[in-house]
Amino acid sequence: MFAFKVSKQNAEAAKDYLRKTDLLAPHMHASREGDFVFFPVVKKAKVSASIPGNFVQKKFESVVHTPSFREALVATLGQKLGHEAIAGYDTVGTTAIIEIAKGMETYQTKIARALLDSNRNIKTVLKKESAMQGEFRVRQFKWLAGIRTYAVEYHESGCLLRFDLRKTYFSTRLATERNRIAAQVKPGERVLALFAGVGPFALVIAKKQPAAQVVAVELNPAATQMMVENVRLNKTANVLPIQGDVRAVLKKYPKWADRACMPLPHTGYDFLDDVIAAMKDGGVVHFYGFGDERQGVFDSSIALVEAAASRQGVQCKILEKRVVRPYAPCVFQVVIDFQVVWSQGPVVKKRAAKKQTK
Repeated sequence: MFAFKVSKQNAEAAKDYLRKTDLLAPHMHASREGDFVFFPVVKKAKVSASIPGNFVQKKFESVVHTPSFREALVATLGQKLGHEAIAGYDTVGTTAIIEIAKGMETYQTKIARALLDSNRNIKTVLKKESAMQGEFRVRQFKWLAGIRTYAVEYHESGCLLRFDLRKTYFSTRLATERNRIAAQVKPGERVLALFAGVGPFALVIAKKQPAAQVVAVELNPAATQMMVENVRLNKTANVLPIQGDVRAVLKKYPKWADRACMPLPHTGYDFLDDVIAAMKDGGVVHFYGFGDERQGVFDSSIALVEAAASRQGVQCKILEKRVVRPYAPCVFQVVIDFQVVWSQGPVVKKRAAKKQTK
């Protein structure tokens, strides 16, 4: 077939031009020889003088087209159902977790197989069967296609985590937060990784700062056992996993921590007093909550932090406030980074009291 031969320095411009003019042949690999690149084309045609090159005869390898998930759904269910069946999916390792649109349960197996066919990296497809529920906020799943397992291997920031999705809460969507916090940890810091789950915050911090000391606390016994195994897998001896209630455990660590992570946005505020009491003077807390943009997306979380600081008789200095991710219409998960200052506590207590009388 015909190919357009062009020098390597002009290859990107040539590729862009051929694509825009519909000359670039689909499902074919370009090839390179020495200082030249050969693009497969559908025909010989006049090419802009700004793209120096010439047409030659060349053999190319064809590319097997893998359909996108949407293309696979349309091919399986038809145009209308293919666009209504599913909004998207999450992946944890090689496992995909999908939500089937209401009324589409009849097609759930076909939907799952279409996902496997369109993504070689996915080996298992599970369906969400319930919302987060119970004391440990775990979810029920139903296996639909692929390897029949609920166990996953997940890699993040040089860490390997193994866990059972049915027995613990886990979110890949906090990966950015874990990296952000780990980058702030200094050598020798004492860190509290609270509501630790299978250990993602603790492990990322421990890997990035091996001179830090991390205490990771988790109430769920099954999740704690998986965290113990993950600590062993990652050889992070600077992580101490503890199974127990955060409030009870923190009583053993008064004014101990340089830093604390509180990734429990639904009810973490119930533990703010206990966490503040465990912080050194100048210690930093990363507190997660929810905010409604119609009422000031950070206002409610900052108010909770200030109220806890007032009760503890300390000053809290807001260092950073960030939107982590959308949660519901007009509602966002947020994080408030604040510093605990014990030496100026009474000043804040009076300010808070004055604010409440307005």
